Amino acid sequence: ISLKAGLGATAVRDILRGQSKNPGTGTIIAIAKELQVDPQRFVVGQINNERSHSLTSGEFLGPVGRKIPILGEVRAGVFHSFSEPEEPDDWLYFDDPNYADRTVAALKIVGNSINEIYADGTIILYVPIAETEIYVGDLVIVRRNLSGLTETTIKEIQPDGLGRWKL
Repeated sequence: ISLKAGLGATAVRDILRGQSKNPGTGTIIAIAKELQVDPQRFVVGQINNERSHSLTSGEFLGPVGRKIPILGEVRAGVFHSFSEPEEPDDWLYFDDPNYADRTVAALKIVGNSINEIYADGTIILYVPIAETEIYVGDLVIVRRNLSGLTETTIKEIQPDGLGRWKL
């Protein structure tokens, strides 16, 4: 979102986590455009003691959408001890009607990943494979085990010509 909106990754992260109390109108509009939501959902003004939406004057309401757990990290090429987290590392907010009936979770990128497409600190969202279709070119999260250690990475999925998928 931050790259497409022309904003710093930390600014977008702080806004989506509700840690930024007064982001500028231009910032809100850029984020809303990338999320494909009405930017008025992020602000509210006071008119005749009634809450109404306004882009020109208003108070930042905080994050919009459902709360999504950040459940760990992607560290391409790094094998380490791994166990499923009992509690999320953190939370973010996500609002997309296309995913309203799906389980959505997130992982944090540590280091550069998938040929440096995702920078260190990027938060990626994912849907369990059982809840979605697979298409050529999709990115998937892969966990590989070696001698009791685990690597979590991102791979692009492609057909192998024999009716199977390859990473």
